Amino acid sequence: TWCNPRDALVGEWPTSDTLDNDIVDAYFWLKTPGESDGCTELLPSEEDEFVSDGECPRFDDGCAAVDSIGTQDGEPYAPEAGGWFYYQIRMLAEELPESARAPSLMPTTRRPTGSMPTAEPTVDKPTASPTKTTIVARHGALATSGNEVVDEDGNVIQLTGMSMFWSNSDWEGAPFYTAGVVETLVDEWKCTVVRAAMGVDENTGYLDDPDGNEDRLRVVVDAAIEMGIYVIIDWHTHYAEDYLDDAKDFFERMATDYGSYPNVIFEIYNEPIYTPWSTVTDEDADVSKTIKGYAEEVIAVIRAISDNLIIVGTRFYSQYVYEAALDPIDGVNIAYTSHFYAGTHGVWERSLVRKGLLGADYVAGEGEEGGWDDDENPTAVAVFVTEWGTVDADGGGSVDEDSTREWLDFCDTYGLSHANWSVNDKDEGSAALEPGANTDGDWSDSDLTESGTLVKTILLEYSSA
Repeated sequence: TWCNPRDALVGEWPTSDTLDNDIVDAYFWLKTPGESDGCTELLPSEEDEFVSDGECPRFDDGCAAVDSIGTQDGEPYAPEAGGWFYYQIRMLAEELPESARAPSLMPTTRRPTGSMPTAEPTVDKPTASPTKTTIVARHGALATSGNEVVDEDGNVIQLTGMSMFWSNSDWEGAPFYTAGVVETLVDEWKCTVVRAAMGVDENTGYLDDPDGNEDRLRVVVDAAIEMGIYVIIDWHTHYAEDYLDDAKDFFERMATDYGSYPNVIFEIYNEPIYTPWSTVTDEDADVSKTIKGYAEEVIAVIRAISDNLIIVGTRFYSQYVYEAALDPIDGVNIAYTSHFYAGTHGVWERSLVRKGLLGADYVAGEGEEGGWDDDENPTAVAVFVTEWGTVDADGGGSVDEDSTREWLDFCDTYGLSHANWSVNDKDEGSAALEPGANTDGDWSDSDLTESGTLVKTILLEYSSA
């Protein structure tokens, strides 16, 4: 069929380089990929593309062919000819042949592992591409290379986005675990990553209501995959080692269902507090009660199924990153968590991150964590800022824009991806939304708190960079 064919592919990238063909001057696209060829007999509604909004005024029988999108159950109706058909462009992007890919927009040089960055570090902030329309379509599965998080081509990538609030069933953030919220974060806030925070052990969390919390998380994960952005599946607790079996069962299920998607990142421990990284003083102590010991057991479960990026929390609310550099986890594609809150944390906390990032190359400056002891042999490790706030560490206080931008400049210098805390309307400083905001997204400026307004502005700045 000619009308919105289900198994269509994008043709070769437009070019005038036709030296292999003496009678062709150029290759070009006659129709912009993603434009509808014509409407299904029923039109999609503005609110829901799977729901009819009436008869198609210019219906053509060719658009009702068995091979046309919109003629099978579960497929959206196509808009009128020339209208943007989001379902189709996602399909085209997912099956993009090599010949249709744009000439490389990626940097060709990268910093040596563990070195101090120059004034302009090589970081690929997401940019638009005519054919590879989503961030995941352009960059594929993430990995680590030395102390960097890289895309499938080995280029450093920096993701920017939002974290959901705790998923706990009776908490303020739970109603915002909707596809509409994810769509708003992608379309209007230009997020390239969203973090789904599975509340574990607090009231009405996963341990109390496993089905409700998991169903909620899956809505966000599925929507992120559908929208073509990255999504972090976060085991959100301060005491993950106490729930090792639950974590192993959960991540086995998540890896089985989502481990083949390049979008998905596994964060297996949100914020340890006083749990030691790897050292136990009692020779009879359970090693799994350390952060590293717990992580090794959960990672083994995931690695039996998926090689996707895994992020591991660090001691004291994911601040002591440098401890992981002294005794890193064996394995590939493992990064370590850093969290900061601009109203509380500053130069010294940044040095804890930098010490882990640079390993043996770290040199302490004024007000920073001291250097390494002579008998220490650190390894530079990759870092991902899975949570940060514009306010104090307890989630309250006022927005500190100056400190926020100092921290984000630091992230930019080292190419660190980051997600802001958080998408919810709780009456506290870190919440992005005012009480009563729409739980399906589509927020006006008046729906945003001072923090939400600043964070959205920052995310749009990244998008236009």
